[in-house]
Amino acid sequence: MAAMDLLPLLFLAAGTTARAGTLTYEEALQRALDGNAELLKAAEGQRSADGALLAARATFEPTLTASGSWLSSRGESTQQYGDVFSDFQSLSWDAAVSQTLFTGTNLSLSTSGSQSRFRYELPDTGFVVESEDPEFSTELQARVSQNLLQGLSPSYNEQAVRTARRARTSAELQVEQTRQQTLADTANLYWSLYYAQELVRIAEQSLAVAEEERRVVLAKVEAGELAPVEATRVEAAVVQARSSLIEARNGRDAAAEALQLMVGEEADGDVTAVTPPAEPTPVDLDLDALVRDALYHNPGLQLLRLQEEGAAADLRDARHARLPQLSATGALTLKGYETALGDSYRELFGGSLRDWYLGADLTLPLGNRADRGAVIQGQATLAQARIDREAYERSLVQQVRNQVRQVEQDSVKLELAQANLRLAEQTLAAERALQEAGRALQKDVLEAIKAVDDARVAVERARGDHAVAVVELMRLRGAL
Repeated sequence: MAAMDLLPLLFLAAGTTARAGTLTYEEALQRALDGNAELLKAAEGQRSADGALLAARATFEPTLTASGSWLSSRGESTQQYGDVFSDFQSLSWDAAVSQTLFTGTNLSLSTSGSQSRFRYELPDTGFVVESEDPEFSTELQARVSQNLLQGLSPSYNEQAVRTARRARTSAELQVEQTRQQTLADTANLYWSLYYAQELVRIAEQSLAVAEEERRVVLAKVEAGELAPVEATRVEAAVVQARSSLIEARNGRDAAAEALQLMVGEEADGDVTAVTPPAEPTPVDLDLDALVRDALYHNPGLQLLRLQEEGAAADLRDARHARLPQLSATGALTLKGYETALGDSYRELFGGSLRDWYLGADLTLPLGNRADRGAVIQGQATLAQARIDREAYERSLVQQVRNQVRQVEQDSVKLELAQANLRLAEQTLAAERALQEAGRALQKDVLEAIKAVDDARVAVERARGDHAVAVVELMRLRGAL
């Protein structure tokens, strides 16, 4: 059997614009997508996850730092040769660019420079020592540090980015899951409102019929054609019809308000559902294809798979973290010292004054209990995620199977309800004919009228149940 697309079964294509105060099925779904509070909140959660991912990626962005300062100092001190006054002025600057790579490499390039002047005066002797020209000092350093054990894995170094990316995907799936549930709930409430409206219409018709029957019966009682008890019976039927109408109207108003709340609007009850449920058409439900669709597209299952994948990645990182922290660092520093800034930089780039540095740092926790404990926690978390995913898969398959059976059952129920309605209408016609011929009591006619009303209610209920069952099957498949 070929897989079917159930969407055409959900509504009849009206092709017209709804009147003011009315709502088509398509409009209800669109309003829910635009205004449902839970869906809007889920969308904001996705936007927040986008921001968190952007912030996490900043770890590997290059960083520029720069500073500058000017210092002027005047002091006095006492030496063995007398008092000394000192003046010192300095202008300094520095800048650096650094970056951490996903390979565990730290790079930096920095430069600094300073200009200074000094003056020393011995007031007792008048002796003065001062710099004839400013002294310039410049420096340029390139530095590289590389993790050799822990931190050498790109996956380990990108933990924050990967976690943020997974959170973003999770938020996106949650939006889709909320969207699917919102559409399903809106469809359910829409058909409930339509059914409640039909109950009101049927109750109004029942009241009109009961009042007409009362008029006829009272006339026949006055003419002596019927016993007085028939008047009492028909009065009770009218009161019952009025009570049923009030109950139906209350149910309709409650259903309208619930639908308005679902689509994010003020719940004043001033809305009418105008799209009737479609008559079901004979179809073949390919159970295997529907199960495959659900296992592949269901947002809830995709969320659990994402959590399992994340737990597996976290476990890999926890195992990598058991390695000692060992890093090697190398640095080259070029220097320049001259009385002119240009000469200082020429000396710097000439490379005659330079420093080399090579070093290594090792950190090894004795016992390493923290990292070993993290591995055990990661193993348990992964096992829990796998159990949750497998249990959800089994439950989802069962729900799809059950919902397929429900769709088929509701389709048959609708056929049965329509057949019962035809039977009830034929029975009512027969009872009226017998009454006209004097071969049936008025009580029998009233009972036949009640049977027709009940059959109409059953037909509308069956139509709504079938539509809701189809929507629920589509939600399980992730196809709304």
